[in-house]
Amino acid sequence: MVQPSTVKRRLKPLLNEIVKAFQIWDDLNNDCFTVANSLVNTRLKERYVDHPELWPSELSPFSVTTTSKFPDLKQRYSEKLNDQISELAQMFVRIFDKMETHCLNKLHRSVSQVEMLYVEACNTLGPDFCTSTPKHYARKQTYVINGIILISIQLVNHVKEILTMYAREIKFKHRIVKEELLSKIKVREEGMVLLSSWLNQPSIDIERRSEIEEIWKVEMEGEEHEKTLILDNPYLNKY
Repeated sequence: MVQPSTVKRRLKPLLNEIVKAFQIWDDLNNDCFTVANSLVNTRLKERYVDHPELWPSELSPFSVTTTSKFPDLKQRYSEKLNDQISELAQMFVRIFDKMETHCLNKLHRSVSQVEMLYVEACNTLGPDFCTSTPKHYARKQTYVINGIILISIQLVNHVKEILTMYAREIKFKHRIVKEELLSKIKVREEGMVLLSSWLNQPSIDIERRSEIEEIWKVEMEGEEHEKTLILDNPYLNKY
């Protein structure tokens, strides 16, 4: 039979996994943005290749093939850019795949376990334990009562809502990646819109996410405080 202290012990690592997934996602999203920015800039350079009239005068003799000694500079430059675009696109896909397979799967698994823990707590501790009104901590609503994390339907719905946000965002990003939209842009404005959307993540409500991070922070601080009390207590240290 699950006890209130057991609920707390089992829920804390699940919250930790959820917050860790947020952090890994953010790092990978920034890495993707850096590669995407390089991809857009490289793609836009192709416009320069197609307009040799804009080249410096000293390069004009090489704008067309005249002899075997001086091959077509336009063709060579275009091939070089295509190689760079292909390399950047592959790197972009590899990083995105980590976001999709690692972060989203980690979130899905942790949220499912929170939901299962809620059902188990309700079945063994009774619905009153899972429907009590959470107290407030530092003006932020948490799910903690008398030092015990409250496994409430509000918390379950909260983490499920966050999972839905990330699922929508990965679907949006998936289209950008799989349709190779960044490799196909023709004007800078188009690239800027895609880059801005990628970085700002319109499907994710950061404020809602930060509420879970705040709960995790409170619990981690409480755990450290408990450890400090034990270490500072000479009677407990004797055993």
